[in-house]
Amino acid sequence: MASKKVEKASPRIVVYVNLWGDIKDTERDELIAVYTQVFTKSKVNARMYEYGRNGDNAAIVAVRFNGADIDRVANCLDITAGDLLSGDVALAVGAE
Repeated sequence: MASKKVEKASPRIVVYVNLWGDIKDTERDELIAVYTQVFTKSKVNARMYEYGRNGDNAAIVAVRFNGADIDRVANCLDITAGDLLSGDVALAVGAE
C-alpha cells in the first residue's frame, strides 16, 4: 500500500482591511506587490490580495496569515494589531 503525503494544515486568520482609501486599481495592485515583498523579506508567512471596495469606493484588501504572527504582520503593514483586527475577520484552513 502506497503512503499518501499528508500536507500539514494550520489555522489561518483572514482580515479584510482598508489601508489606503479610494485609490486606483493599478495603485492597489502595486501596493499589494510591495507588501508581498515586505512579508517575504521579513520572513512572515502572509499573503495579501485584492478583495473589493466598500460603499465609499475605498479599496479593501484581504490579508491571510497565521494568528501567531499577528504582531509581525501588523508591523509589516505599519499598523497596530488592534487596527489589523478592527475590520472583518474570518478563519481559514490552508496548507503551510
